[in-house]
Amino acid sequence: MIQSVVSEFFMQEPQNLKEKRAILKRIVTRAKQKFNISIAETDYQDLWQRAEISFAIVSSSHIQAEKEAREVLAFLDSFPEWERAETVMEKL
Repeated sequence: MIQSVVSEFFMQEPQNLKEKRAILKRIVTRAKQKFNISIAETDYQDLWQRAEISFAIVSSSHIQAEKEAREVLAFLDSFPEWERAETVMEKL
């Protein structure tokens, strides 16, 4: 089973795209290491206070995949650099 998640985030700190990319790289790298997931910025690459992050989880059951997706979202929410605005979760 595959759980796909797309989340939109707003950031107050970055003053330019270079600062935004540094924040995203650090958070995405930590999420990859902690959860062994596929995760990337998928939209708003040209905006410095907005980001769309997508990730996918493969598991033997939908329940486990959804549980892990919620754990990843909680981890992403723990970073004070940004605030999650909208999230779409989809079972594939």
